[in-house]
Amino acid sequence: MQDDVFLAPLACLSNIFFCLPALLMLVVGVFSLLVFALWLWMLIDVISREEKDFPSSGSDQKVLWILILVFGNWIGAFVYYLVVFKKSPKSK
Repeated sequence: MQDDVFLAPLACLSNIFFCLPALLMLVVGVFSLLVFALWLWMLIDVISREEKDFPSSGSDQKVLWILILVFGNWIGAFVYYLVVFKKSPKSK
């Protein structure tokens, strides 16, 4: 009888450890969706932006940024967000 009193908290811990992988998958899934949304948002912004709207005044900046986003994935999207998206307003 006394053994059940001492083992009850351990039974509760086993249920928590059973739920941890599901919780981890949920957190990783939500984070992945947010990163994908950022990448897609930046890709749409590059495609819809005019060549003259990019901060550097070189030719083919649009193609360069599209390649950076496609091959750089989320890192390229984050760099684009910091370098282009925040610093230059989009002309309409």
